[in-house]
Amino acid sequence: MARIFIAVLVLLFSSAAVAQNADFNVTVNTGPVAPNSDTVFPGEPTSLRVTLSNNSTLVPLTNVGYTKALPNGALNGLAINGASAINGDPG
Repeated sequence: MARIFIAVLVLLFSSAAVAQNADFNVTVNTGPVAPNSDTVFPGEPTSLRVTLSNNSTLVPLTNVGYTKALPNGALNGLAINGASAINGDPG
């Protein structure tokens, strides 16, 4: 399930933004600390790291966001355990 979710995130980011900014890139990997398995069964925790990159000095990324419904089989939804973080240099 995690592999499908990761693939969907990459597709969402890349297909929406590449036409407007060819220097935009998104990567989705397992998180840097455990639990960080890329194979996740129902009820098991994992972590993901979504990285947005913009190598353009001319076209800024603005109003970046993402939404995507979980697959129909995810009956209990997605639980966030712990803090989320946004890191980087915005300018």
